Amino acid sequence: MEVFEKALIVGLYSVTPVHAGSGAELSVIDLPIQRKRHTGFPVIWGQSLKGVLRSYFRRIEPQSPSKTTVIFRQRAHKHAGAVSVGDARILLYPVRSLKSVFAYVTCPLVLERFIEDFKFMLKINKKKENEDGIDDIDKVRKFVKNLSSNKRI
Repeated sequence: MEVFEKALIVGLYSVTPVHAGSGAELSVIDLPIQRKRHTGFPVIWGQSLKGVLRSYFRRIEPQSPSKTTVIFRQRAHKHAGAVSVGDARILLYPVRSLKSVFAYVTCPLVLERFIEDFKFMLKINKKKENEDGIDDIDKVRKFVKNLSSNKRI
């Protein structure tokens, strides 16, 4: 029996600054942000995202508290919820540019991780090809290649 039945990669695009705080910390930084421990890259932890989704679902489905409980079980319950939310990791980072207001940058490590996540999603969904017969992972590799071949800023 597999743990997951379906997987989905969701892209988040922020039009305003995001501050996913990591709580109190003894440091020179007043409000530290959530970061991956092994890379130091900014991240929004899955439990934070799941809490936001739970809150949103309660707002749009106020008459269905039992549905919310089944989908987003909390730690006090014996069984896990129906939804598992992973961390939101950075793919592209906006930086100032001399040619434009800003440009998006990334690195090979981040791109490889994105490809691995995409492969995992395909494996869970048992999806080999889409309707036009082109392998999805090839589309992702082409996307990543286009990102990495863009001119330097």
